[in-house]
Amino acid sequence: MKSDEGFTHLYDYIAVAYGFSEMSAVQFPYEMLNVLSDIVPYLPGTSNTDKIQMIYELTQRHSNQVLLALQKIRTQENLFKPKKGKTIFSFIDDRLFLKPPVERLIERICEKISVALPIAFERTKPQHENVLNDQLNALLIAEKDDYKREFPAIKFSFARTIPDHSFPEHDLLIEAKLLKKQTFKASITDQIGADIHKYGTAHKLFILYDPDRKIVDETDFKKDFEKYNGCFIYIIR
Repeated sequence: MKSDEGFTHLYDYIAVAYGFSEMSAVQFPYEMLNVLSDIVPYLPGTSNTDKIQMIYELTQRHSNQVLLALQKIRTQENLFKPKKGKTIFSFIDDRLFLKPPVERLIERICEKISVALPIAFERTKPQHENVLNDQLNALLIAEKDDYKREFPAIKFSFARTIPDHSFPEHDLLIEAKLLKKQTFKASITDQIGADIHKYGTAHKLFILYDPDRKIVDETDFKKDFEKYNGCFIYIIR
């Protein structure tokens, strides 16, 4: 795929087909109520129930056809050639269409900063959290147009720059934490716990810059917070 827009269109197309495949005939009218209310009046027939059932069956045929097409495409891959990223084959292998767009955006952001932040602070470690946030902000602004092209429906922002009342308007809030030598792990734990409740239902990405390895067991630390829906922890050394 040569462009982020093309990648996004492909993702949306397959994700819709996958979403239809997961719906039962009972769920369908409730999940698609807004769309159906625009379509049903213009279809032939007198029974709305029959019309909705007809549309539902159409979506199921569409989902099956998309699945068959993907399976056929998968057989065309030349296994004697090395794998390449951002191809239709890698897209199918990674099952990206099963992931919500906000989770894919989080992965993209984490991939970028995992390389960029250690380079930025290779000579001088940040002494204050504002310095970390400023650098992170600069990195995200530089990539913002690319993110908008690939994830046009998702808004993201730094939690430090938006007032409490606007938090629900954002799909993703990003909060950076700096762990210094004198920082107690319990202090960071308390801060994250308070932020999880303060930010409510928005997706939350907490980026922890931990050059001195204050957090020894990443998996154990993250699982206590990622059990909360929409909460993601990413630790950078």
